This record gives sequence, C-alpha cells and structure tokens, in this order.
Amino acid sequence: MMKRKLIPFALFLAALSASTTSLAASQEISKSIYTCNDNQVMEVIYVNTEAGNA
Repeated sequence: MMKRKLIPFALFLAALSASTTSLAASQEISKSIYTCNDNQVMEVIYVNTEAGNA
C-alpha cells in the first residue's frame, strides 16, 4: 500500500529534476548573431562559466 503512494511522488521528483537540469543547461550556453558592416554576419557563442559546469 505504501509503495502505491510513493510511485506518483517519485515520478513527480524525477520530472522536476529533469526540467531543472534542462533549464540549467540552456542558461550555460547562448548564441548571438550580429550583422557587421557590409552585411557581414558574425556568430558568437557565449559560455557562462559562472554556471559551474564549464
């Protein structure tokens, strides 16, 4: 009986952990595209070293 109550709670914790992980990953790396003189394009990738995983 106790196992039946713990399964939904465990699933909730797993889903919460997965969403937090993907949010953290998306905040570590960002890409920007700049248009320079003569319509040249420069792509820049920023790595957030403060996130702790760099």
